[in-house]
Amino acid sequence: MFKYPAASEEVIYNIRPGELFEGSNLESLPYVFDTEKMEPLDEYEPEYAHELVLRRVALYVNDRRLPKPTPLRWPTWSSDCIGDPTGDRTVPVISPLPLLTADFIEFVQQRILQQIPNWRLRYCEASDQPDLTLAIYPNAISVGNSPPVKDGTKQIQELRQRLEVREETVHGELIRQLREVQPLIRRKSPRHWRTAGVAALAKFEKADTAEPLQTIWLVQAGRSSAEVAVAPEYEVYLSGNVYPITRSGKIGQIYGQMWRSPTHLWVRQLECRKADLPHLYVTYGKRRTKITIQELVDQLNH
Repeated sequence: MFKYPAASEEVIYNIRPGELFEGSNLESLPYVFDTEKMEPLDEYEPEYAHELVLRRVALYVNDRRLPKPTPLRWPTWSSDCIGDPTGDRTVPVISPLPLLTADFIEFVQQRILQQIPNWRLRYCEASDQPDLTLAIYPNAISVGNSPPVKDGTKQIQELRQRLEVREETVHGELIRQLREVQPLIRRKSPRHWRTAGVAALAKFEKADTAEPLQTIWLVQAGRSSAEVAVAPEYEVYLSGNVYPITRSGKIGQIYGQMWRSPTHLWVRQLECRKADLPHLYVTYGKRRTKITIQELVDQLNH
């Protein structure tokens, strides 16, 4: 009897033994078939399946006018949302939250998997959390280790809720900081920030680590992300993200093709050890200046 595997099952899906390409990371897994009508895997078939998914989902996204991306979420759809071919008949999808709806599942089944009926789409949020895995088949879906079902509306809703909880758990501190920084950007006009070149917005401290950390948020002027670099004078711990500022004054995202800012303004998160107060070389536009973390902190006190 042939049946669809549960989403969390790690298997080689719908190809015959010997068809898996050499060096595939699936080699040690069991083979699972859900159909008797299965032709040998053609060498061009994986590329066709991936391209079909990419194009059809792009059409869906453009037609539905889905929400714009946020700093923590990828663009609603781009080539970055599909993983590399696995070697079997699975298209691995790194799917953002806005696509996990019953309407999207139905679209995939009718407009994509009807053309490639021996294939499936599989989404895995985290390898250590199998309950955050989704598999879409031509006429069923599976979430986690649950058996595939035809109507998965309830399962999709529960998966979305679990993903939102995970996002808050993994990125909770960053989410809180972004919420506090966002209104600070709108206190001044874009012209003011561009004239300043570089300016401090806020400071946060984290004491519950082996070494106390502090995070400074900056506004920098520059057409592209390459024009807003920050480098310490000497080697110290320094990390953080950079995001474009949109025309509406919101913090945008930098995934996919978004490497330029429509306002020529960027907001930067800069995290370092509290014991370190290094000199920084800050690039904004075509200019470069030398400034210390302490000088940036002092800006916030005036």
